[in-house]
Amino acid sequence: MGLSLARCQTSVIVTNHAAFNYLAYRYGLTSQAITGLSPEAEASPEQLAALSTLVKEQGIKYVFMEKLASPKLAETLAQEAGVQVGVLDPIEGLTTADIAAGKDYSSVQKENLAALQRALTCR
Repeated sequence: MGLSLARCQTSVIVTNHAAFNYLAYRYGLTSQAITGLSPEAEASPEQLAALSTLVKEQGIKYVFMEKLASPKLAETLAQEAGVQVGVLDPIEGLTTADIAAGKDYSSVQKENLAALQRALTCR
């Protein structure tokens, strides 16, 4: 994944909560979370305004939400900043139907990589 994210226009990802800090650190990205570790936490209007400004200033095109979390905060920030919502999958949400359809760790990570490449405008 590292080489595929090496030549991107931006290296900042915005997520609904701090679930992907490990991924950002591992691949040299900067992660800005709307809330802390809890996907159920609420953000203040000031936090949302500051992140909206960051998204606009950095040219960020997507706000990511975790597949298992409520999309409310990510959708609110994306709407405020005029960008799209993307999905990152932490893999623990694979359903029986997903597994039956052939999804596994590798396929989920490839989907995450494609989402990041699209969001970060990678070559």
